[in-house]
Amino acid sequence: MEIVAPFGGVLPPRCAHHARLSCHFQRMQHAAKLLTAWPRLAFDTIAERCGYGDPAGFHKAFRRHVGMTPRDWRAAQSAASGGII
Repeated sequence: MEIVAPFGGVLPPRCAHHARLSCHFQRMQHAAKLLTAWPRLAFDTIAERCGYGDPAGFHKAFRRHVGMTPRDWRAAQSAASGGII
């Protein structure tokens, strides 16, 4: 990060912060895709596939990022598609 930051005009700590946010965003996008594409896939498995060692940590991060629990999000997506997911 120290090598990249001076060229972008960003201080190294700020650059690292943006990298963490980007990684978190990608993990949540992947989780959302798994929740929709695999409606019977266990939440623990989704948490693991998204890089979370603790399902509770995944649940908390997803709720903070999306505004609802993984279960509620999956149900909302199912209802929005007419129950065909």
